[in-house]
Amino acid sequence: MGTLNHSIDYAQELATLVKQLPEDRAAQLYDFARFLLIESRRIPDDGDRDDAADISADELATEDATWEAALTHHADTFAELKAQALADIAAGKTVPMFNERGDFSIE
Repeated sequence: MGTLNHSIDYAQELATLVKQLPEDRAAQLYDFARFLLIESRRIPDDGDRDDAADISADELATEDATWEAALTHHADTFAELKAQALADIAAGKTVPMFNERGDFSIE
């Protein structure tokens, strides 16, 4: 995985992909995009995310409910993934997440 070398209309490409996702996955992508936006602005999170991202309390409550429903719906899958991750760590099958410079490792 690396940087793309050609121009992409990211908004259009993301819209195309989101239309193909189930609602709970689209909600995850939306939340991650919001996270990236907040991080790119380097706005400190003082606990009042409404101000940081210009998102209303109702929108946050709806999103929280969507996340909670997805987490509940997929609880067994998450438990299996956690157990497998812990087994992989114990077996020495994992690699560092960051390289020696502190950059995220994609290799």
